[in-house]
Amino acid sequence: MAYRHFIVVGEESTRAAEASECAAEQGEFKQYHDILFERQGPENSGYLSEDRLISFGSQIGLDRTQFETCLTSRKYKKLVEDTSEAALSFGVGGTPTVFVNGRRVQNPLDAGQILGAIALAAREQSGE
Repeated sequence: MAYRHFIVVGEESTRAAEASECAAEQGEFKQYHDILFERQGPENSGYLSEDRLISFGSQIGLDRTQFETCLTSRKYKKLVEDTSEAALSFGVGGTPTVFVNGRRVQNPLDAGQILGAIALAAREQSGE
């Protein structure tokens, strides 16, 4: 499974995605991703300030100095922009969007559809 960023609500989303990549450097992408979603504020309200993003990192036990240095450097800005642009080229228009072996799952919120797509991909790979 691979997670790719797709920016839909502007600069705050970009900064949050960059922060999640900084958390990944410390092996905590999923935990940081989860805290971002658990503590969402209003879109483009200033809620995801740099201080708040750094605070989230501290709350999940990240090395604050390393995380803050990574975030303030904008180290992952291009990666986030590039993955978002790539998503557009695949026809992604919103989140979540799920692909299994290059095929888009019509309803990404339906676990049955995702499991069916995985089963189909497995059958195809085994030659059935």
